Amino acid sequence: MTDNLASLLNRTLLLDFDGPVCSVFAGMPAQGVATYLRQLAMNLGYEVGDLKPTTGPIEILHWAELQSYELTVTMEEALGRVERTAVRSATMTDDATDVIHTAKREGRAVAIVSNNSPGAIQEYLALHGLIDEIDVIVGRPWARPADMKPSPAPIAEAARELGVPTEACVLVGDATTDIEAAHAAGAVAIGFANKPGKASQLKNAGADQVVNNMSEIVSALTVVRQT
Repeated sequence: MTDNLASLLNRTLLLDFDGPVCSVFAGMPAQGVATYLRQLAMNLGYEVGDLKPTTGPIEILHWAELQSYELTVTMEEALGRVERTAVRSATMTDDATDVIHTAKREGRAVAIVSNNSPGAIQEYLALHGLIDEIDVIVGRPWARPADMKPSPAPIAEAARELGVPTEACVLVGDATTDIEAAHAAGAVAIGFANKPGKASQLKNAGADQVVNNMSEIVSALTVVRQT
């Protein structure tokens, strides 16, 4: 398995943020953020009856886009502020820094490709001394939810900024949208099953391989160096 994973990783490394790098809402549950966004929409006079209590913040952004551009901008600004606060109490994913450090030690480019706001990603990386380790950050496109993953647009943007074809990239992500986005762009997709039940979801979505721990990525990157 390690040899096959190493073969898949012998590409430019793209990492999703929430999951493979950290748990953004560990100290500020995402459902509370979603409740705040719903209330904000209600205060602005929007009918939110079609939003279920379990609807997450990203889904609310998609919903807002269907309502109006003005609401989408308001939701974007609000979620961005909350995310920048949330990352201050975010928990780092085990072995995530080792993945980044190992890749950089081997002269590899590393990009973050995420549906979280660029400002929140930058703040987290700066807080943890990782900002200089990341070559490119592609965060959520401003008030354009349709261009978030599973759209291939973020993958294509990262590849363009890195100066490589999308086919030369591998994305590590913990959501089916990561797998869909990577494959739509022509990139390799490695699923990170960080919660029970995710492995089967990621496999069913077509992940080229699934790992349960980021330490597996570290080991495979070492194999890449040795080959």
